[in-house]
Amino acid sequence: MFKKCSFTIILFAAYPLILHAADNQAPVMTPKGELKIHHGETFQVKQTDEVCAVTIGGEIAFIDKCSAEYPPTVIGRFKKTLPNKEESMIVVIQRQPGGNACNGGPLIVIETSKNYTTTSSPLDFCGGTDPVITSNAKGLLITFPGGAPNRGSGYIPTEKYQYQGGSITKLH
Repeated sequence: MFKKCSFTIILFAAYPLILHAADNQAPVMTPKGELKIHHGETFQVKQTDEVCAVTIGGEIAFIDKCSAEYPPTVIGRFKKTLPNKEESMIVVIQRQPGGNACNGGPLIVIETSKNYTTTSSPLDFCGGTDPVITSNAKGLLITFPGGAPNRGSGYIPTEKYQYQGGSITKLH
């Protein structure tokens, strides 16, 4: 009986994680319209290589060459109310490079409201423990937890970054 209860508790503890993973593939509605991830599609831009793009309400928020990459994924989304009471959403996208050199990929932060969309420069992330993203009064705190490297020995220190108003700054 005790073992069965322990298993049930573990199952219930893991249940929200399963829902969150499945939710990652669900449509993301922002104040400006639906966020869509495009991979290998044709866009009316001058690019000869395969492109990855993120559109919000039909407008391009991010576009770049992405041959030999998997489709980018949404790894976080946060609602925010602006001082003028307008609703905003901050979405964190992770690119997924092909190959096995990195088990992560650059992060891109997109913030949108009905009246604007701003996109950060990519924040390089090659892997290790998954990033921890939390909302704070300024915007988002992005933490790359420290730990042992994927290969070899040593220790990789924790790194923290602050996203605010379209820019990402490393914290010391």
